[in-house]
Amino acid sequence: MKTFSTERRGYNTAEVDQYVQELQTQLDKKEAKIKEYQQKEEAINQSVVEAKVLANKIVEEAKAEAQ
Repeated sequence: MKTFSTERRGYNTAEVDQYVQELQTQLDKKEAKIKEYQQKEEAINQSVVEAKVLANKIVEEAKAEAQ
């Protein structure tokens, strides 16, 4: 837990502002990483759907050829 030095009227505002800025920077980085992972997840899901469609097509063509 972060502690701040105190002044006459409470916490040192410069320290608090700096800490809040550090937290915002960390949050921004994590949000960017989440967005990146979401995009990768979408691409993987799309690939799975395309693979299923292709597999079904191959099976149908094989059945048609076998007859």
